[in-house]
Amino acid sequence: MLALRGNPAPSAPLFVNEEGERFSVERAAERFRAHLQLAGIDRPELFEDSDERQQVRAHATRSTFITVALANGRSETWVAAGPGTGAPSGPRGIAGRPGRLQNWALAS
Repeated sequence: MLALRGNPAPSAPLFVNEEGERFSVERAAERFRAHLQLAGIDRPELFEDSDERQQVRAHATRSTFITVALANGRSETWVAAGPGTGAPSGPRGIAGRPGRLQNWALAS
């Protein structure tokens, strides 16, 4: 990504829009759905917005990552640390609390 961006300064945002500006958080879900459609993903449930269902949001990738990582044998500690960080702490939430997923699974 850095090579594609022409090796920007360390303080520059890594992921930018077509104008070279930082992505807008307010438009992230809309852009995410547009990119899913461009990639040929057309499952109607992802784009439905009703009283019973929300459209898929960019934040859904976080929970998908956690689910897939655990299903593929990664430890909760690995998930909580965040891949490649080398740090024992990571994102807050259910994955950031070792043992909680196992307790939840046993209770289900």
